[in-house]
Amino acid sequence: MSDESSKVLPFSIPPIIGYQMHAFPLTVVLDNEECLPWFYSNYIQLFCKEQFTGTFFDFFNLNTGEWLNFCYPGSPHVIYNAVDPVVLYTGGVNVTEFLMNYIDRGYYICIFLDEFHIPGKRPYQKSRFNHDSLIFGYDSKEGYFHTAGFDNTGAYTRSILSFEDFEKAHLSSDIETCLIVLFKKNTDIKYEFDLKLVTEMLEDYVKSRNSSERLRMLRNPEKDIVYGIGIYKQLIKYIEVLAETDIEFDHIKPFHILWEHKKCMLLRLKYIEEKCKITSIAEYYSSYEKI
Repeated sequence: MSDESSKVLPFSIPPIIGYQMHAFPLTVVLDNEECLPWFYSNYIQLFCKEQFTGTFFDFFNLNTGEWLNFCYPGSPHVIYNAVDPVVLYTGGVNVTEFLMNYIDRGYYICIFLDEFHIPGKRPYQKSRFNHDSLIFGYDSKEGYFHTAGFDNTGAYTRSILSFEDFEKAHLSSDIETCLIVLFKKNTDIKYEFDLKLVTEMLEDYVKSRNSSERLRMLRNPEKDIVYGIGIYKQLIKYIEVLAETDIEFDHIKPFHILWEHKKCMLLRLKYIEEKCKITSIAEYYSSYEKI
């Protein structure tokens, strides 16, 4: 939808939303069937750090930020740029107009905002909390952005944010340390479904192999991390820690990610059946559906 005063980029809720570092780029990737071969060739391996701090449980791929220290490097279907907001403000740039110009060019925006100033968020008018939000459209006549993120019930959903509240939330955030990430679909890339990669990563998962060994050209392999089916023992330890400590954890996310992993596996089985014409997949689908 667009006219002279508004533009809204395509938006759909992806099958992985446990962490927004996955949800935001997948919103772009999964809007187009040409990107499905890459998605179904990935998001297979899981990892769990031995220390339950930070993002300790997640899918293993470059999108976690563990490898290239940047937002969304994992998908070849995403072009991304980053801007230091301090440069914008010191240069006298109107950030609202800056973002609208990039939306007009087809860019989605990941930007950190202080949710104290965002209606519908848990910290609204209660406490300061800097968190990333996705902006994917605007209406300059009515004066608001189209955004996506977690609401006060914990649901990942879309909403609108007035320009006034946006400016308050951004100026109140830690703009000196948080980049504005601009990203859009890369239309020049063609990725074919890689059944060999799927097989290798499934073997890594079943045998709990350290998949970071495959990426040693980027960094030394990770240590003190459990991979694949081994993560179940870690989750049991995690539950024991929760029962014995007063430290505040993000209790739900590891189990939500685990559920999303099973959901993606089912989607992948259906995709392989249709893409590779393997009719015997149906019986495995039925068995895995119980999981």
